[in-house]
Amino acid sequence: MTDTDFPVIRPSTLIASKTGVLLIDFQNEHFTGALPVPGAERALANAKRLVSHAHKERMSVFYVRHLAPKDSTAFAEGTSGAEFHPNLQPSSRDHIVTKSQVSAFESTDLGEQLGRAGVNHLLVCGLTTDAEVASSTLDAVKQGFAVATVVGDACAARATTGESGTTIDSDTTHKTALGTMPSIGVPVMTTQEILALPVSVS
Repeated sequence: MTDTDFPVIRPSTLIASKTGVLLIDFQNEHFTGALPVPGAERALANAKRLVSHAHKERMSVFYVRHLAPKDSTAFAEGTSGAEFHPNLQPSSRDHIVTKSQVSAFESTDLGEQLGRAGVNHLLVCGLTTDAEVASSTLDAVKQGFAVATVVGDACAARATTGESGTTIDSDTTHKTALGTMPSIGVPVMTTQEILALPVSVS
């Protein structure tokens, strides 16, 4: 641990009324559209398990979607690419947040929605690990949420380009992004580890 690291405390229990699942950009664009993400199907399958668990335990669920202007090449409003994946659709009890920036918090009312729901512990998952998930998690920490946990196997990344111009494969990009989370005090857990935690009402 360096002088700039924060202590990382893995949750040992979940309080249903204070826990929210944050699902970022599980949209068709990342599956069959212009910006496919390797590993997206696996991440979606685990995210779906988290949602089922959250509904069963009466936790809040927040679906974040990225929308761009109608003439955009990706996530264009009104196109199939901007729609949530058919296997991970919000129910009537879930919350929907629409963003136009990388972070789910920037220029959205997510913070207000979380506050109204009484959520102070976020279980974060989505696409992509190094961009939307990382920036949203950092913003959650900046906004003072008591706990944020990234569910690593419910996230996935695209390949990126390093400073030297070399390609960094998607798996390395994903693992590197997860590896930065402890430096801001955020634990990374698996879906199964989350599902195994005891849940209390309050």
